Amino acid sequence: MEVELEEIVKRRDYVMSPQFGKKCLCGGKLWLYRNNGTMYERCIHTDCGLIYEIIRICSFCKWWSVFDTLECRTCEPIIKEIAENELIIEESIKSLKKLRKNLNKKLISHDDYNLFIGESQESIRKCENRLRELRDIRANAKHFTTQINKL
Repeated sequence: MEVELEEIVKRRDYVMSPQFGKKCLCGGKLWLYRNNGTMYERCIHTDCGLIYEIIRICSFCKWWSVFDTLECRTCEPIIKEIAENELIIEESIKSLKKLRKNLNKKLISHDDYNLFIGESQESIRKCENRLRELRDIRANAKHFTTQINKL
């Protein structure tokens, strides 16, 4: 199932925040500098002019990447899978409601209703179990990164 970006963004629990340098090696101030479609920091000292890459650090797992990257490569796949499973559960619940309405209107038989209910409940159960696993992974990863930061 392909999840829309809007659904993934709702569930993101991290931010890729840019980390700016304080000063150049020569002691000069650093200013933002745009080159080839990306941002850098450049020393404004007339004799120096060194250029530094700006990095982004994930607020959850502390993975770092170049400035242009807005998604964490370790957190994003888990967030996508969480969004996918939550959407499957929502769609299954909606289909169950439609099935009940169709059964009440006598558009489907009880046998078909029981078959579809069993399939929907099984998919909901599987998705809920997978969500529990993914949330445990996220919780343990958060605990692990906070332990590393304390060292």
